[in-house]
Amino acid sequence: MDEWEKSIKDQLTKNKFKVVEVFDDGTNGANEVAHLRLADGTEIIQKVMLGVRTYHQRRKALTEVVNYLLDFHLGEGACGYVVPALFAERFQNYESYSAVWGKENVDGHKRICQVIRDYAPLWSGENWRGEIYKTLRPLGAVDNRIFNKIHTNHSAFRIALIDFITVNQDRSARNWTFDPAQDKFFAIDNGMAWYHEYPEPNWLGGCVIDDVILQVGAWRFISGVFTTALAGRELSEELLKGMKNFDSKAFFKEIGIASKRLGYPENIHEDWRFTGLFRRFLWIRDKGRFPTSEEYRKWRVSSGLMNPDKIIETGGKSVWKIEMDKDRESKKNEV
Repeated sequence: MDEWEKSIKDQLTKNKFKVVEVFDDGTNGANEVAHLRLADGTEIIQKVMLGVRTYHQRRKALTEVVNYLLDFHLGEGACGYVVPALFAERFQNYESYSAVWGKENVDGHKRICQVIRDYAPLWSGENWRGEIYKTLRPLGAVDNRIFNKIHTNHSAFRIALIDFITVNQDRSARNWTFDPAQDKFFAIDNGMAWYHEYPEPNWLGGCVIDDVILQVGAWRFISGVFTTALAGRELSEELLKGMKNFDSKAFFKEIGIASKRLGYPENIHEDWRFTGLFRRFLWIRDKGRFPTSEEYRKWRVSSGLMNPDKIIETGGKSVWKIEMDKDRESKKNEV
């Protein structure tokens, strides 16, 4: 546990925080998500994930950690990190949390795990788009302005890199923010990579269900805005340097530590999903650019970059079983 995490836990335990805003109240299938301001001025987002469905909450929490670790091990660079610092763990029922949210979830769902992260400043993608629309019409002109910003912004390239590597299915306009003061994008809510939210039998159907990270028209703001905008583009020298200096051993070691905190085996990083992730990392690094849309679709159907059968045939393993993701054993929400 580093000092940042220790300080946050200490203040949460001692009720040294105020609730700034509740984003999701834990009803009707939503998680419990709030913006908190701690006594020392630190602002965080606390997302408590509920056992609403049988599977996938801890897996999504671990995916958040993987996105953060990818960003961290690329090095800070000139634009800085784009995934806010975070940690994830099985749910810890701080007394202060119960005081705000109640000892139990309103709808009776069990609290499974939590992700606590730094607050990403200012506009979400959808809000920023709406603000621009107040002074610029039609909506197509708004989208062009945003895309022009993405095409020339170092932080946007960094998010696109992470999304191509993890095959993020949900980079919607709600899952990124923009800070005009820093001229910088941030990637938030990074839990939807590698898999569909409702797993297929044995969870071996592949990394993506469809091509949602490459979109057209207004759909670009439903999913895949950065990957769609930057497909085929060359990496900056700085980003390429970060990939060449990437410490994969440290990266996978930290994934092992995070896995144990969420109740997974420490060797889960040996699974074909991580093998595929790192192969995509190496493909982009060695080419010095992002895949084109045509190349990306070939990844899906005919390569060892996504397809589990081909990955396993060429050295990957099937370690991560769907049973490991079981957060609930019955429809009564009992774990």
